[in-house]
Amino acid sequence: MRFALLKDHLDFFYQNHFIELEDLFTEKEMEALESSVEEVLTHRIGKGRDPKEVYLNGQNAYQESSQIKKIVLNKNLASIASELTKMRTLRLASDQILSGENVEEPLFSIEMALRDLCSLHKLRCGVILQISSPNELEDPLPKKSGSVTFFSPRLPISFDYLSNSPGLLQLVIFYASEPVTYTLTPTDPHTHALKKRGYAFGDQIERSVCPVVIKP
Repeated sequence: MRFALLKDHLDFFYQNHFIELEDLFTEKEMEALESSVEEVLTHRIGKGRDPKEVYLNGQNAYQESSQIKKIVLNKNLASIASELTKMRTLRLASDQILSGENVEEPLFSIEMALRDLCSLHKLRCGVILQISSPNELEDPLPKKSGSVTFFSPRLPISFDYLSNSPGLLQLVIFYASEPVTYTLTPTDPHTHALKKRGYAFGDQIERSVCPVVIKP
């Protein structure tokens, strides 16, 4: 069922640069997603869940899992992002798994905006989906499983919570508008990833790599 945004939702987003929407996904959907995410991570890095290791190996998991792909390309999420950004056409820039664990060193030394974590130009919106968490997180993060926070790409976010949240699992989705261009972004740990697919900085990215998630 499509979520209907109200004027109050839009006003809150434009004023605060984020908005949390609860219960966009069911408990059953989150259980299936958690299982798929854990399967992908185990295949890629084994059983360890260090936040940095997960981040470095947790990009574009949708390419390995039909269940993750179903969520990442979800039309309801894309339509909400389209309304919030006033962009009628949006493409998937990437997805990213986040995992919590008790570690001394944080994932990032400073707050990071989502645009600083994506090497694709014209990023318009980011989404953090809460898959599982033993504790309720503070704003602007989603509070419970199945809830989603939409972010302006410029809003600074502290990811320090990942360093003391064992059992936490999240999925980030990055949306961009056309044309999607590959740019050097030194703060993005994946900034050189697309070179493996033959791209150079300044190239426009084909739709087969960054698919359209919503269009008029």
